[in-house]
Amino acid sequence: MQRIALCLLALMVAAASGCKPLASTTGLQLPSERIYYPRLPDQPRYQFLASFSDTAAWAGKSETSFSQFIAGTSKQESPKTKIVNPYGIAVGDGKLYICDIGVNAVHVVDFAGNRSYLLGSPKTLVRPGSITIAPDGTRYVCDIGLRKVAVFDSQDRFVKYLGDPERCAPADVAVYRDELYVVDAMGGRIEVWSKAGELKRTIAQAGRGPDQFQRPGSVAIDPDGLIYVTDVIGSAIKVFDQGGKMVRELATAGDTPGSLARPKGLRIDAANGLVYVADPHFDTVQVFNFEGQVMLFIREQNNLPQGMISPTWIAMDTSCLPYFKKYIASDFQVEYLLFVSNEFGKNKIGVYAFGKGPARRPTTQPGSTRPAALGPAVRP
Repeated sequence: MQRIALCLLALMVAAASGCKPLASTTGLQLPSERIYYPRLPDQPRYQFLASFSDTAAWAGKSETSFSQFIAGTSKQESPKTKIVNPYGIAVGDGKLYICDIGVNAVHVVDFAGNRSYLLGSPKTLVRPGSITIAPDGTRYVCDIGLRKVAVFDSQDRFVKYLGDPERCAPADVAVYRDELYVVDAMGGRIEVWSKAGELKRTIAQAGRGPDQFQRPGSVAIDPDGLIYVTDVIGSAIKVFDQGGKMVRELATAGDTPGSLARPKGLRIDAANGLVYVADPHFDTVQVFNFEGQVMLFIREQNNLPQGMISPTWIAMDTSCLPYFKKYIASDFQVEYLLFVSNEFGKNKIGVYAFGKGPARRPTTQPGSTRPAALGPAVRP
């Protein structure tokens, strides 16, 4: 599959073609005009807000974490604020967590506290790859260096490790009811653990069959308990029921809109029936419904504030809305924020608002309530 094929099959993002970043002393990259998706005159469902590559852009001060203080970190030492190679991200309680495999740390931007710090310490986290925030506030960090899941409480204090590194290489975690669904990237399966870390059962196995994984990457669970998993090497999103039976493939390999190449981060908007997936091979974030129809996909020129290079992970949140309100158009009815991590390029974290913009005129698909498909911009 060639990147050029997808580009030729899609439309340029005309609304952003002349956009230049505003000068910013805070480290934020802001568009010079409102950027919407789908492009006008269709009714907007997403608004691009800002991008940044340094946690200092949002924090008045940076400091060491409580764990670092206990570990004896010198007061003269300041945590790194530059985001190098972000991978997994999560948002909750007014905080953004960024797993940075470039510096082997988890950046925390505390919007409410106007500060930034590092989660844990080098003694507790070796190479954090992804992070999940459970409904009870527990943070689960998949450490690909330790091959364990590091558990932190709602106050970001380290609690314990879960997992057997001889059996499982955790890449992502989804929390459903009282169980943890853990992606075993090297074992090619999903392990289901109790919250104490006890292995209860497994789902799927390694292989090239339709109900197998070549390399699972990310997992999410919908309100009905269906389990959505990206297969990074198999170029697919596969859906299983709670019994471990494969229900369907949501998307498969290809180079046209709605198909995948190297899907990684996966998250679900249950209220609107949407599935988000980041595909770094195409520099694209695609949005599907639960039936597998592509609703919209976003890809932008990398020299723009909204540009994407190797998007890897996605997070959704409402707790941080007050801190982005001034960037949201007054006539845009926002429901939540969408955060996207880009492993490379100058825009490490992109922030979007999801909701409804003002109606313009009937969409190109009369009678359809779904967002119209949006083609990616060709790289210069």
